[in-house]
Amino acid sequence: MTPLTDILPAKINTDRPSSEIMDLTLTRKELPREDERLVQRRRRPALRLLLCIGVLGSTGPGGFTTVAAETTPTGPEYEPCHVLCSNEMGRVEPFRLDPFLASRNYAFSLLSAYVSPRGHYEMSGYIPVSAGASAHVLQVVPAFSYFINDTWTAQLRLPFEYNRTRGLVLPTLHEENTKHSTIEPDGVTLSFEYRVPRRLFARFVARIGGGYRLSMPSGTVDVAAELPQQPDKALEALGFGSDDLFVTGGLRQIPSRGAWVIGVGGELRLHTLPRLRRRFATTYAYYVDASRRTGSRWQLYGRASGFSTHIRVPKVTQANRAILLAGSYYRCSEAVTLSVALKGEVPLTVANTNSLQTIGLNWGFTVAR
Repeated sequence: MTPLTDILPAKINTDRPSSEIMDLTLTRKELPREDERLVQRRRRPALRLLLCIGVLGSTGPGGFTTVAAETTPTGPEYEPCHVLCSNEMGRVEPFRLDPFLASRNYAFSLLSAYVSPRGHYEMSGYIPVSAGASAHVLQVVPAFSYFINDTWTAQLRLPFEYNRTRGLVLPTLHEENTKHSTIEPDGVTLSFEYRVPRRLFARFVARIGGGYRLSMPSGTVDVAAELPQQPDKALEALGFGSDDLFVTGGLRQIPSRGAWVIGVGGELRLHTLPRLRRRFATTYAYYVDASRRTGSRWQLYGRASGFSTHIRVPKVTQANRAILLAGSYYRCSEAVTLSVALKGEVPLTVANTNSLQTIGLNWGFTVAR
């Protein structure tokens, strides 16, 4: 019999008669097709980070296990989630610009962001946050990079988020007369990047890469039946429960003294449920950035980027197509670099679909040896 770790996770609806609840010993092959879904679950906040760290063992015997049961959503529930499942930091790989990492062996970086949701976009247009409601979001992305040689780099990331809301539920911003706070992991990501040794057109360096994100086996919600009456739930269609395969690529100018350096790149990401068994959605992302050294310690930079996620069932598109960022790096010493930046989505309906409108402050540090 298939081990429990191969069974899709779900939330048991205790309001249903016991005779209607599916036998917990069923294997995944025995589950009806319409029940192969993932739904959000509340967990005790203190356990979430420990569960995320342990998720690496969840695909085999001895790892964390869950059981399957009735998964069809019932009623207009809005499960608290995090903004990482809806904005660029959690949807695509962060674009690294740090100019002071050359000729290093390894680096540890900690990127943090304060995000303030201002409203959300539906098919009908933009809907601002209700008066008196508020949300405070802190996203943290620790990452360890190992420079294998002059061309190969490996990176391990473990993003998580703390948020606190009053009068609304994230990420839909649906009005709810309650206060809520949560801390949630976004999964473990391992990626590799290869710098093509040959200079293209004598002025550019090419980089290609790829990786895999292993997520908690819960978090993605089937909202197809509820979208006609509750279009704001389209924001929940792709949560934090998908396992992702992605490839990245980019071109960057070779730096010269006192000149602006231009870079362009993109990403293709396949969201699967669960553990690569079914392709659930596809994300396309791009970026264009520019940076310039100002002295030996400072570098200014700016970036325009965007993403568009196409979810197969239900047929929903989530997109922030124009995101602007401006900031700077400061080199404190040979080993330590600080960064700070302002970031926000362009507030146009044509540039946003089933997504959040936010403003944010990013800051972080990198220690390299």
